Amino acid sequence: MKDRILIIEDEKELSNAITTILELNGFEVFAAGSGRECIQLLNSQDVDLVLCDINLPDITGHDILDYVRSDKRLYRLPFIFLTAYAESVDVRNGMNAGADDYLTKPFLAKDVLAAINSRLSLKRKTGKFFTDDLNRSWLAFFNDNFKQEFVTPLNSIMNATYLIESHMGKAEAEGFDEITNAIYVSSFRMLRNTSNLIAYAMLTNHKVLPNAEFYDPIFVSDIVQQVIDYYNNGITYNDKQITAELDFIPVCIGAKEYLNIIFTELIDNAVRYDIFRDPTAVRLAISGSGFQFSVKNAVAMDFTLSVDDIGPFRKFHPDTSLNGIGLGLYVSRELCARLGYAFTISVRDGFIEFAVSSDK
Repeated sequence: MKDRILIIEDEKELSNAITTILELNGFEVFAAGSGRECIQLLNSQDVDLVLCDINLPDITGHDILDYVRSDKRLYRLPFIFLTAYAESVDVRNGMNAGADDYLTKPFLAKDVLAAINSRLSLKRKTGKFFTDDLNRSWLAFFNDNFKQEFVTPLNSIMNATYLIESHMGKAEAEGFDEITNAIYVSSFRMLRNTSNLIAYAMLTNHKVLPNAEFYDPIFVSDIVQQVIDYYNNGITYNDKQITAELDFIPVCIGAKEYLNIIFTELIDNAVRYDIFRDPTAVRLAISGSGFQFSVKNAVAMDFTLSVDDIGPFRKFHPDTSLNGIGLGLYVSRELCARLGYAFTISVRDGFIEFAVSSDK
């Protein structure tokens, strides 16, 4: 993608000459001959750098610089002054106001290009640092304290409602089972979204997954069954139970937390896309030295979805009430990639199937 330069210069010949030089060197150029035109372009176009004459017919270049540095969208935009004179006091005042550089007329083409390329290079570097800082802040927010304050209480609520519902007959309190189920479903949804946000923060900051929490040995089939039990306890839409064929898969050391997220998200998406023809079908089978997991359900005939369509916070379901925060499939795909698993989505003959294989 070409870098986009805004030239603010009322001398038409000079503006055209700079435009030609920049376009010949691969830049996309916008030109304004006044402050009014400049403001209109800044509000309607995304630009990467501004070249601005100080003396304009309506306002000064310093006024434009003040506008740019005061705007929350533009404040980090590289800004280079063009001037027929550059006394040290003028340069100092301009720099104090936030200008990045000065070019004194007349100037050579190579000087213009050098100044622009230098500022764009610095912008890219500082932009990366800025993004890294945001990511670190994002990760720091979803730390162990966050999990302690949100995930642990949600788990406790879910466990408590499950125990209450299991030990209290319907005859003892009319409608009580509906209340406990509503609490259970809401807690599950909150827990799922919280887990996805934590996973997303971790994925955006680490190329390699940190060691998953692991306290007791657990089998892959047990992880899948646990997720199915959550749904069959009242999470599924239209009260349809999930059917499952699960092979007994050996212990999966160190990936319990991540597999729980993956299995939950793929089962949840199959349930969400369901058009209520058949129960969701889950299958876990031994494959070579690993496993093959799949979940399948009926969808509308015109529904399409592929792995390449997935992105953070992107939503797919045409019924907006069934969309979540749009992280589940993205987190699942990225976790599979980090774990070395193959992740596929196929839609054919009115069915959607999500599949994960640890034996590529």
